[in-house]
Amino acid sequence: MKKPYELSPKDLKDICNPDVFKFDTTAELNDHDLVYGQDRGIKALQFGLNVDVKGYNLYLEGPTGVGKTMYTKNYLDTIAKSKKIPNDWCYIYNFDNSNEPIAISLPAGQGKEFQQTMENFIKDIRIDLKRTFSNQDFEKEKALIKQEFENKRNILLEKLNKNSMRYGFQVKTAQGGIYMMPILNR
Repeated sequence: MKKPYELSPKDLKDICNPDVFKFDTTAELNDHDLVYGQDRGIKALQFGLNVDVKGYNLYLEGPTGVGKTMYTKNYLDTIAKSKKIPNDWCYIYNFDNSNEPIAISLPAGQGKEFQQTMENFIKDIRIDLKRTFSNQDFEKEKALIKQEFENKRNILLEKLNKNSMRYGFQVKTAQGGIYMMPILNR
């Protein structure tokens, strides 16, 4: 049986020559300088992000912790400064076809403003509707219309009942609507 190799405290210490580094502290390093061994991936990412074709997408894959997300964000921040800011796209409700919202393009930054304007508009409309429909004049007008409707309905039902009596039926009303009942033993 082989005896395990014993390490001395001196064996556990690795000394690095600080002269090999071109910086004094790590604070001087850029994040994108910290991606090692990914040259091919970096070139592919740079190429892909510079392809300006509609529908072209990139997919990043690799082990966790190699810096792909950090590098991608940093690189995007760098190239975004030289690109035109894209328009905002907002999707609004389509009252003609609720399954197909309407897409509208607004200058960059105005999408958020549009959203806030619409939220304020809805808030104001709710207040106005509540005021309108809880107002005494509205209640009076509603009662008048309801009374007028009831009067017309009663006149029509009375006419219908007179005509149906000649044929041996009586008109009755219920929650579910109007129905005819035969008159027995008249």
